[in-house]
Amino acid sequence: MHFISLEYWLFFAATFVVYYLLRGTRQLRWVVLCSVVFYALYKPAYVGILAAQLAIDYAAGMAIARSSTYKKAWLLASIGSNLALLFAFKYLGWALGLVGIDFALAATVPLGLSFHTFQGIAYTIDVYKGRFVAERNFWRFSQYIFFFPQLVAGPIERPGHFMPQITFKPFLPLNLIAGGRLVLWGLVQKMVVADRLALLADPVFSGHQTYSAFGTLLGVLAFTVQIFADFSGYTDIARGCARMLGYTLIDNFANPYGATSITDFWRRWHMSLSSWFRDYVYIPLGGNKLPLAGWAAAILLVFALSGLWHGAQTTFLVWGLYHGLLLIIERVAKPSRAVTQWLTLPLVAIGWVFFRAADLPFALHIFSTLGGPWHMPQGGAGAEFAAAGNIGLAGFFALFFLLAHGYKNQVSYWLKQAPLARWALYFLAIALILFFSPVANPAFIYFQF
Repeated sequence: MHFISLEYWLFFAATFVVYYLLRGTRQLRWVVLCSVVFYALYKPAYVGILAAQLAIDYAAGMAIARSSTYKKAWLLASIGSNLALLFAFKYLGWALGLVGIDFALAATVPLGLSFHTFQGIAYTIDVYKGRFVAERNFWRFSQYIFFFPQLVAGPIERPGHFMPQITFKPFLPLNLIAGGRLVLWGLVQKMVVADRLALLADPVFSGHQTYSAFGTLLGVLAFTVQIFADFSGYTDIARGCARMLGYTLIDNFANPYGATSITDFWRRWHMSLSSWFRDYVYIPLGGNKLPLAGWAAAILLVFALSGLWHGAQTTFLVWGLYHGLLLIIERVAKPSRAVTQWLTLPLVAIGWVFFRAADLPFALHIFSTLGGPWHMPQGGAGAEFAAAGNIGLAGFFALFFLLAHGYKNQVSYWLKQAPLARWALYFLAIALILFFSPVANPAFIYFQF
């Protein structure tokens, strides 16, 4: 049940209506119940596993708040159990495969496990550090961990931001309007932009057909925009659903493809994850206070972990290390802003080849093709992508999407001053979804993480 399915919106509509009919703690318990049902519809057995981890984190937070002797032991118990669960489902089979043992704990990973893990760890560390007071109410803590709009693929919420919002929510039309606007824009990003670009990117990365250098470049560029539109679309739908329930989730993107350096890119891309690694891994390792060699080692470790967080694949590890090396080169070489401004997006696009390729040999095949002879394929670009629909239309939507993010503040301000234009844009968005969305809409890319 994902955000572009009829089942999800029927589920959300029922959740929404009953939610605003309830008062006090009943409203809170209803959200928790609906979140549990949401996960149970995916795989019922996994609800028990996640609930057990939730109970451990809750108990650890309470024990840390009460105990002065065993605080660190409870912290390590929480972190250790979270990481053990994550390792068992996501990495055990991969690690054993490296030594020739064919074993996997399960064919599928519990829904939202990576996000569940990081939120649980953030909670117990913040309680331990005194940044957040331990939550005594089990229902409130359960909502923080299980809140269904955002936990499948983020954004990763911190307890200090989310938990103070857990109060009774009266129905406010402004929340419905603001949330609906985010959902609509998220659906356009996913169904119109990302899914149409997938028709160009997927064939190139499938390996079922040989493409020219020009066609391969087109596929790489398509995926570069697709993954941004897909993930941004999910985030905005999640934020919109949460807003309709009265909650404000953090934004995950700040025009990352407008970044002026790789360092700047990581301040703008998947901000909830990059800031998590900064606060809970990089800074505890010493951060910017480390000497150059120690700092470089810390950067490589952080980005190796960031890559592996996406999954147990060598390609993800290489993608993470690639970005870590780029950050080290930026610090050591100190290129001018003019240079980094022009190189950042191409370097990011190169990294996405590692991220998207099924394995390293195929990633190298992509680069080999790009380095081969350049000529327009017979019949033009459309001949290689005959099943992808109108390539020019896909390019237009990609450009529209990038400009919308680049000038988001200006557009938002203008639309606030022009209600007629705003409503015209709403109807245009609906028309785009109805008439320009591909027939098949694949699941969100980040659902797999």
